[in-house]
Amino acid sequence: MSIAGKNQSEVAALIRKHAQNASLEVTGQGVKSRSFTGKELGASVSAEESAKKVFAHRSFWDYFLIPVSGSTEDLVVDYAYPALIEAAAGLTKDYKEAVEPELVVAAGTLTIQEGKEGRGIAPTKLSEGFTKVLREGNSQKINLSAGVVKPLNTASDLQTYLASAKKFAQVAIKVAAADKTFEAAETDKLGWVTSPSKLGKAPKRATADAAKVQKWLRSKEKEAAKVPQDGCRNVTEDGKVTQVVKKKVDGTKANNVPALSQQIAAALSTTKPFSGSFDMVSAPAKWQDKVIAPGAEKLPYQASKGEKWFDINLTDYTIAAYQGADKVIGPYLMVPGSPQHPTPQGTYKVYIKRPMQTMVGYNDDGSLAYRAPNVPWILYWHYSYAIHGAYWQHQFGPGVGFGGSHGCVQLPPEKAKEMFDFGELDTVVRVHK
Repeated sequence: MSIAGKNQSEVAALIRKHAQNASLEVTGQGVKSRSFTGKELGASVSAEESAKKVFAHRSFWDYFLIPVSGSTEDLVVDYAYPALIEAAAGLTKDYKEAVEPELVVAAGTLTIQEGKEGRGIAPTKLSEGFTKVLREGNSQKINLSAGVVKPLNTASDLQTYLASAKKFAQVAIKVAAADKTFEAAETDKLGWVTSPSKLGKAPKRATADAAKVQKWLRSKEKEAAKVPQDGCRNVTEDGKVTQVVKKKVDGTKANNVPALSQQIAAALSTTKPFSGSFDMVSAPAKWQDKVIAPGAEKLPYQASKGEKWFDINLTDYTIAAYQGADKVIGPYLMVPGSPQHPTPQGTYKVYIKRPMQTMVGYNDDGSLAYRAPNVPWILYWHYSYAIHGAYWQHQFGPGVGFGGSHGCVQLPPEKAKEMFDFGELDTVVRVHK
């Protein structure tokens, strides 16, 4: 390609266009024929640096005589090794990726874990082929055959990288948040070393992986931040708020974790201490709105349309079953807990259904209070509190039933059966006066 009469930026533009148009065609016995672009191979050509090389140390006359003299300069190109592996994996049916040796933290020490051979097309064959394309033309066809794929690095190749990585342990890394300061432990920092499998041929100086640093920062952010507590509101169909069931509480979060990760990774890679802080900002909570049935705002529990719930009224000793705002069963007189063992007030949900069971209760001193066999139609809604049939009771309502139960809601068996058939797991039980 003639560059006579062109300046450095014009040559860079030519190189950029050349790199975009370049392609490598791969074929061979047992190899899936395919053409790759530089992007598919993870090739990154620096047009500016390549053009700078062409013009470096040249005189004015060399500038015009380059085409005549036949001077050749290789382009500056880097490859993302994971992309090369992905490309190679698609060329053969039985591809087995070579496992690169790794740096692992064991018992607080950074050591090298040996790699393993693979089988297929070596990823380096693709980078060599594409580099040849860049040097000799816009396209190139290479014939490859599958074989043993050796790891790009050996354990001995990583010794210098390992020695550099071990220095991370002594670099002070501190991050502050409000009244807390988090300091990375030696094992944390050793664990942040960039995996050689991401680098291709391992360099002599170790680098830190910002993604690994970020994972550590996120764990510390959880300690420093406050999780927002979403609120719950009941609203009518037209959006009017009828009840705040639970207030919302805003939290906090750090908005600079990615930036901190990059800064810490850069500091470690140059073995410089780092001291920074989380930039804590508000993390707004949200409202979870429940649309209630028309008329439900006047009831003890504001149900949505079709939602099943039980209304236990401790003032008039009744229980009724509702669906939305509509009463579908009852109200029936019942026996609630005695003054010594009151039925707990609040909003609960049915969590166990049992058609029959022997029920046993104990006094505060551990002695047996009662043992009732074959209790029918039981709906447990809070610990051992339940709605159930009571065949031993003959009267229900205020002032009857032996002074009350041990906290359960007792009904005639036939009434309890109606409630049992109506109730489902998670059916709301509203107990009130």
